[in-house]
Amino acid sequence: MEYAAVAVAILGCAVGATFRLRFLLGVILLVLAISLVFAVSHGSGVWGKLLIVVVPQAILQGSYLVGLVTRGFFSFLQGKLSFARGEAEPLRRQQDG
Repeated sequence: MEYAAVAVAILGCAVGATFRLRFLLGVILLVLAISLVFAVSHGSGVWGKLLIVVVPQAILQGSYLVGLVTRGFFSFLQGKLSFARGEAEPLRRQQDG
């Protein structure tokens, strides 16, 4: 179970870092179908089955948010670095010239 939770977290982070919301919806439906099949086949009570369905969804969406924040942070850094490079070139020309 722990390995499955880590796999879902890695999947969510990768989806958040690379894809947009529409792809997440497909992944959510896939995880929902897999967790529903597992919940029905697993002999537990109603609360256990509810947790089997809800916990992977929460892990997936939370790690998707982490992936989005990571992508935004790196995009911000890339913009700052490209701006700094573009600003540094004219300054070097002024100093050399």
